[in-house]
Amino acid sequence: MKNYFQFFSLEPAFHLDEVALKRAYLLKSREFHPDYFTLASEEEKNHALDMTTQNNEAYKVLSDTTKRLEHILRIYQILTEGTEDKMDPAFLMEMMEINEMIMEVQMEKNEKLLLKVQAEILTKSKTMDEEANEHTVLFDQTKEMNHLEALKDYYFKKKYLRRILDRLEGIDPSV
Repeated sequence: MKNYFQFFSLEPAFHLDEVALKRAYLLKSREFHPDYFTLASEEEKNHALDMTTQNNEAYKVLSDTTKRLEHILRIYQILTEGTEDKMDPAFLMEMMEINEMIMEVQMEKNEKLLLKVQAEILTKSKTMDEEANEHTVLFDQTKEMNHLEALKDYYFKKKYLRRILDRLEGIDPSV
């Protein structure tokens, strides 16, 4: 797995210096710009193109907080292929209740209930974000792995909530 922090010579962190990230991206962009390789061999041109692609992907991942979270979990091997998204039973019970309300919204075309469900999910998401922020700050300071374990749980829960919100966007209670 490629470590985009290493690619940009940055320390892995959830709270990145955005200016340093942009500067590193622009330096790599200039270094591998096609104009510098017009007289180069095909191999060198292809390498420059590969590096430009990697530069763009690295910037895209590290400049997005959700993608950065996943990337950090992967480079520290907290999140790997086949990692199960085991969530605590209390969270799953809450989600079961929300899913039941969503079914009710769909069956009864209840706009008031739809707004209630959306508000509950957003409140839950905000609370989770605040808790996760504590772990991201502490990880950035200490690099202690226990914070990454907590963030893995957060990652899966947020993914679950995003799927529910996406599903809610497709519901028109007036129809």
